[in-house]
Amino acid sequence: MEWKSIQLKFDSFDRNILLCTFGLMLAAALYASFKNSSTEKPAARSADTSIAGMFSELATARALVDTGASGKALPKLKAFDAAHPGVAETHLLLARAYAAQQEYPSAIKEYRATLMLDPEYADKTSAKFIGKGIKSVMLHGWAPCEITLNPSQDAPEQKAVLEDARYIQRMLAGGCE
Repeated sequence: MEWKSIQLKFDSFDRNILLCTFGLMLAAALYASFKNSSTEKPAARSADTSIAGMFSELATARALVDTGASGKALPKLKAFDAAHPGVAETHLLLARAYAAQQEYPSAIKEYRATLMLDPEYADKTSAKFIGKGIKSVMLHGWAPCEITLNPSQDAPEQKAVLEDARYIQRMLAGGCE
């Protein structure tokens, strides 16, 4: 048995039929989405407004950190992170708040989380670059941890800070996860 290839040629009639079919499918999809949005339940509407509320919460926490009220910002940021995990800016603000409180190991941990969620923060060509802030925390926070790190003792907290600091250094140097 021999297979022959079939070549289809579209003329203007075929193209018009395809365009009309596509148009009808698009119109049906738009109608369905419009119908669903007009009969939307109040809970779904509150989800839309919660996005605005989410940005408002984050803006409030950012303002507190920027004005030096990091003690007030920390609980808000922790609650925000619990409600909306995976937002890099939350971890960035937590890192800044911890650094302002001189809780450098926690700041280093949060900077690492920031870089893991969004590596653009370590990119020198990016508008998000935060290298100077990280380097300041590293100078103030890593050195005491490294000095107190005793290899004969198993201190998981200190080892975690050391691992986080090394990760941050690699990311600021340009890569290697």
